[in-house]
Amino acid sequence: MINEDWSYSLGALRVLYPGANYDKTKPAGSPRQRYDMSELSASLTYKVVTLEYSQAITDVLGFNASTGYTGSTKGSSYIDLSAAIPLANEYELGLHVGYQNIKPDMSFPSVSGSTNPDYVDVSVSLSKPLWKNVKGTVTLWHNFNDDLFVDLPSAKDPADTRTLDDSWITFSLSASF
Repeated sequence: MINEDWSYSLGALRVLYPGANYDKTKPAGSPRQRYDMSELSASLTYKVVTLEYSQAITDVLGFNASTGYTGSTKGSSYIDLSAAIPLANEYELGLHVGYQNIKPDMSFPSVSGSTNPDYVDVSVSLSKPLWKNVKGTVTLWHNFNDDLFVDLPSAKDPADTRTLDDSWITFSLSASF
């Protein structure tokens, strides 16, 4: 904490996907490359608004030249601007906008012809403490990159496509100790 209104945070994150590997997907002969990743972050908060910058210190989700990118995604970044606004009866309104910058382009274009994997995501959430140290949250999310997230083929079955440039709702429980 800097003072009553300002605070900062420095962090490190390691994301593990036990057993997940590109060589377990189609097409046959995919590289032996794990999805695991690590990043460093720094944030600055003023009252209820936080600006955070994160930078990958490994390849993002295993994205690199052997998995369809023009090079290593190490050094890719994410900028997050969020607000946590207290409401009546212990509810909290969360507002978020983020920008993911993936360093190199994809080696092969998406269905729409784009090789740019960058995207913007936004969310609105409502949370409330439920008991002791447990909080419940409902969040409405949306990703923006029409050129990338439309008709994406599945890694297991290229004929099976999904549109990820869409909205979705998540419900979560979190606990702090």
